[in-house]
Amino acid sequence: MDKSFFPDDKRIALVSGWDDGRVWDRRLAEELADFGWKGTFFLCPEQIGHSDYINVTEITEIDQLGHEIGSHSLNHPRLETLTAVERRRQAVESRNQLEAMVGKPVCSFAYPYGFGHREMDVATAVGEAGYRSARTTDSTVLRASTIEDWLRLPVTAHILSPLDSLREKWEQVEALGDGIFYLWGHSYEMGDDSEKWADLECTLSWFGGHSDVWYCTQGELCDWCLDRGRPCN
Repeated sequence: MDKSFFPDDKRIALVSGWDDGRVWDRRLAEELADFGWKGTFFLCPEQIGHSDYINVTEITEIDQLGHEIGSHSLNHPRLETLTAVERRRQAVESRNQLEAMVGKPVCSFAYPYGFGHREMDVATAVGEAGYRSARTTDSTVLRASTIEDWLRLPVTAHILSPLDSLREKWEQVEALGDGIFYLWGHSYEMGDDSEKWADLECTLSWFGGHSDVWYCTQGELCDWCLDRGRPCN
């Protein structure tokens, strides 16, 4: 594999995705930035500003830190249980409302609850709504050159997995030459627990600051792999 698959001859792309938009996202966004990471924060517009959820001002601040705002549907339903019309509304309206908040395209999606028994119907609705990529919670060893469907994007592991386990997965990804290390989770899983935040900082520190790693958002990764960086519109 050509070492220049990623920008600036980077050999690994490190991505993090964060679901639900809870009040701890603002702290999380700062922690990620402090260690050189980028995150894609998947939000449900109808939950924004409610108790224990971030508000529009905080979303703007997260965006200004260099992170990405993505959609997690309007109100976090199980999309496979909905009618085709409602699935489309959930995908389209959530994108429209988030774009109005941040003033830029929203092209990344994360499926609430992952996939169900009608997964292709769900993926079709998301693609037709204009998203370029959509993240599942299925885990595998990821490499950029073998992703067949960006609307069914797997992950590497959960962010709160033991550090030793994450290091093992890192070694697998590092050997590929075009590997993607995608960690996902929720800020509420740390909540107000100082020990869990300390564990997170250890993970961010260990995987941060590598000269051969491209720290990017889901949207940046998708744009680069599909057409070498031309952003969606």
